[in-house]
Amino acid sequence: QPTQNQEYTQNQESTSSTLVTTESYKLTQPERALVNLYRNFQISRGNTVNRLNFDNSFQNDIFIPEEEFLIEAKTYSRENIRMVIGQIKDYSELYKKSTGSYPQKCGALFDQEPTEYEKNLLINCGIISIWKETFEQFQSNEPIEDYNTQLRF
Repeated sequence: QPTQNQEYTQNQESTSSTLVTTESYKLTQPERALVNLYRNFQISRGNTVNRLNFDNSFQNDIFIPEEEFLIEAKTYSRENIRMVIGQIKDYSELYKKSTGSYPQKCGALFDQEPTEYEKNLLINCGIISIWKETFEQFQSNEPIEDYNTQLRF
């Protein structure tokens, strides 16, 4: 497992993934503030927070290497929930191509709580819902430990 200041690169066929260190952590999407809040929340809990870079073309929003937890952040909307399912599936396949296995967990981070229907839709796809509860607190519907959170499509 890489530490917070190490880069992680693996090549298999023509696909590579790179763990981008927090020192080079930049995000230009509207989700930047949400990602930074969640990043600080996870760091305060002792976790390392980075991003994965796939083929120098795509970067996911958050990767917690200690848990192999791939997270994509979106502002809340029904359209973005549908979009995040596809992005996480894509990033998970790229991760598998690079490392030989899927991430242990996948999550979708939102600025507000999704509806029960939307949380169930995501969990049925193997994606944990995470949402901002207060300025510094986040909540999730992470299932019990023995529940398989592998992507299911």
